[in-house]
Amino acid sequence: MPKKKGDDQAEDAGIQRLNKLLQDTYRALKKDVAKPIQQDSAYAQSSTANPQPGGSAMPAGAVGPAFARDLEPLVDMIDRKGEIVIMVEMQGVHGRDLSVSASHTGVDIFGRGSFRNYTKKVDFPSQVTPTPKEAKFRNGILELTFEKSQKQGGRVNVKVEY
Repeated sequence: MPKKKGDDQAEDAGIQRLNKLLQDTYRALKKDVAKPIQQDSAYAQSSTANPQPGGSAMPAGAVGPAFARDLEPLVDMIDRKGEIVIMVEMQGVHGRDLSVSASHTGVDIFGRGSFRNYTKKVDFPSQVTPTPKEAKFRNGILELTFEKSQKQGGRVNVKVEY
């Protein structure tokens, strides 16, 4: 069935309306993401998980160096005979920017990267010696090996090899 001249005009008008709607939506989204939220306090108060002193707060989902926020890294735990191995993925973090502390029941991990920060608390399935047998960070992967133990100990800061 051949198209009529009026059909083409209606189709063109519909495409123009859709194009205008997309452009308006894009401008509105761009404006909302690029504009910092003004704060009265020295600390940013927003949807960022861990605001830094003097930082500017940005809407959740904003990306870039000025919009760093805490993320929960991916963690694998292997419960082997006599030891527990924890592997944590923290891309964009350098070994010197890691902070790890452990107790006989769990480990707290914090890594500060250029674009994001990572925070994770991992509870062990059984008690361990708080000082790890091995602690290394290579290619964005932190690997901690703890020996299982029945003795209770205090919290220790872990020195990570990188």
